[in-house]
Amino acid sequence: MKNSTLLLAIVISFMFLISCSNLKQKNLPMLDKIKSRSWEGKIYRSRDDKELSDIRLKIVNNSMYIFSNAIFGADNDTLTLLSNNNQDSTCIFTNTLGNQFNIKYALGNGADSTKLKLIGSNFYMLLVTSSMDIYSSNVNDSYLNIVVPRDPDMYLDGGYEGTVEFENPLVNMFSSSVGSAKIKLVFLTNFKVKMYANVLLNNSSEILPYKMKGDKIFIGTSKQKGGKLYEEGLKIVNKGSKLVYQGDDMNLILSKIY
Repeated sequence: MKNSTLLLAIVISFMFLISCSNLKQKNLPMLDKIKSRSWEGKIYRSRDDKELSDIRLKIVNNSMYIFSNAIFGADNDTLTLLSNNNQDSTCIFTNTLGNQFNIKYALGNGADSTKLKLIGSNFYMLLVTSSMDIYSSNVNDSYLNIVVPRDPDMYLDGGYEGTVEFENPLVNMFSSSVGSAKIKLVFLTNFKVKMYANVLLNNSSEILPYKMKGDKIFIGTSKQKGGKLYEEGLKIVNKGSKLVYQGDDMNLILSKIY
């Protein structure tokens, strides 16, 4: 009888400890449930749900380590937590320059507790817990470690096409007589673009890298590999529906064709 009573007491005590542990975990602030776990997924542009990049992140203490080729990049791969509002699940992170990111978080319940949504002002991330730590070997091989724009409308895809208009009337007349000078751009992955050019009887096509700065993209690696589009860049207008170059000797408007 004594053994049965002792066994019952042990079982009850064990169940009580489990219950307290579960209650403690349940009552943890949501951000604490997110911390110290590696997350992986995709980052999207809010206005059209366009996928921008793969992403991996981890929050440890008051630091968020985030590896993404869109929105964040090399300038923002380590952010510091400034504040966290548990009531509306919103936190503010800052980079070393003092630039801030306001991010709202939503963690799934129960079986969905491995799913996480982070929402910024014009982007969002859909994440799941990762079986590999964020600093595991080769886990971040796709991360380019380059500076990228925070504006989601700077990320281009598809094809653009347009006709070159020369300021010199004689050059413009000659160009029209042999067929309009045309430029076509097809945007590829990893910040590369294929440029087709048919200008003054000279046909060419080449895959070139491009960089983004402000509201412009700069194509090529030198003046020889990109020309005016390397030196002065193309301005992105109307949320990426057009790319525009206006120079002293020529103008170019590229419209999105797909």
